[in-house]
Amino acid sequence: MLRRASRAHSLATSVTLLTLVLAMLSVSIVSLAALGGVYDLARNQVSARHEAYLQALVGDMALRLDPAARLVSRAILVAVDSETGAVDRTALATQFDLGIEYVDQLLLVRRDGTVISAYPTFRAPSTVEDNPVVERALFDRPVYHYETGEAPADARLWVARGVEGDAGLVMVARVRSGFLRPAVDRFADPDIGRWILLVEGDGPALVSSVGASGLVQESVVYTPGEDESEGTVSAVSVDESIAWGHYADIEGYEGLSWRATIIEPRSSIVMATIRSLTPAVAALLASGLMTLLVVGVLARRFVAPLTDLEQRALEAVSGAYVRPLQSDRTDEVGRLAAAFNAIALRLNALHDLSQLLASSSRLDQVLDGILSAMGHIVGTASVAVFLVDEQSGRLSLARARELAEDIGVSVPLDGGSWLVEAMHCDDPRSYAMQGSDISTF
Repeated sequence: MLRRASRAHSLATSVTLLTLVLAMLSVSIVSLAALGGVYDLARNQVSARHEAYLQALVGDMALRLDPAARLVSRAILVAVDSETGAVDRTALATQFDLGIEYVDQLLLVRRDGTVISAYPTFRAPSTVEDNPVVERALFDRPVYHYETGEAPADARLWVARGVEGDAGLVMVARVRSGFLRPAVDRFADPDIGRWILLVEGDGPALVSSVGASGLVQESVVYTPGEDESEGTVSAVSVDESIAWGHYADIEGYEGLSWRATIIEPRSSIVMATIRSLTPAVAALLASGLMTLLVVGVLARRFVAPLTDLEQRALEAVSGAYVRPLQSDRTDEVGRLAAAFNAIALRLNALHDLSQLLASSSRLDQVLDGILSAMGHIVGTASVAVFLVDEQSGRLSLARARELAEDIGVSVPLDGGSWLVEAMHCDDPRSYAMQGSDISTF
């Protein structure tokens, strides 16, 4: 019994395992096929996010640099006489008050650096001859200059514009540069390693976001795109992982060659790909598990009749009475069960006959048992038993049930009757007589 159960169970298990393998193979194929496309999609999403951050960062720069430049131009118009070089200090103070959000000092100087007027006066220098922005100042547009210091707080950002005329004057403003660090930190995310750098061309970083110390800045490599003012950037972090990102040049500001750079680990693309694939893979796995469950139930339902059939067959081999299979199915398994039940009926009839022959000593009982058994075996109500009478040399009818009239009751053994022919055959024979099929055994 254990062996039969094991074989039956192994068939159901084999079907279930085969389904599991096919389901996992399908999930793997679909996942691999989608991986490339989803990776490209995730890369494009990360790229779009980088471009949006860079655009916003450049916009933040403009919101500070442009008003400072407009303040300088407006101060020249309202506070300086271009012909005489006279300064309206009240107008200069008013312009400073209007732009105090963007600048912390407003100076009118000569080309040699001598300060003519300044606001606020209490911290105005006497000369700015060492400031390059004075020498490079133009009449038609503002010029910027960024001075780095030993510490970030010592850095200075200047904007200047020449005053048209023969006086050789330059209006200079010191821009509040404290906005730079908050601007880069706004789009940084140290938790995932997203760093923002404000660099001078291809040089070192002027301002870097929180956590940017985890990036080896000497490893940064810029790759221009179709527009050389923007492109991709790659670098290596201190843990030797690959970082990747984008850059955009901040253009339109004379004297500044700033470049905004955003970098984050390449693993972020992988994580974005995993996050995008997770719902689809989960749905595929769920459908695969449901399929596996259904197949497992169906496999066991399919195997159960075969297990019963094996058990009944083993009972028949042992000589026991064969119990019929209970099945209401109409498929191949149901037809197999019906065929087995027909065989079981005949085997049980032979079993009854053998028991009768072994236990009965009366010929009448034996003949009646033979008629009943043969009726079940052949599946007909018309059955006859002939016995050989060696003394008379004839084949005589011994017992019959609903026998056809043309069969006869006695046939000579040396005659050509089909009964005699059938008696000498080892196998069952069928004969057709007057529309009736007759089988002999």
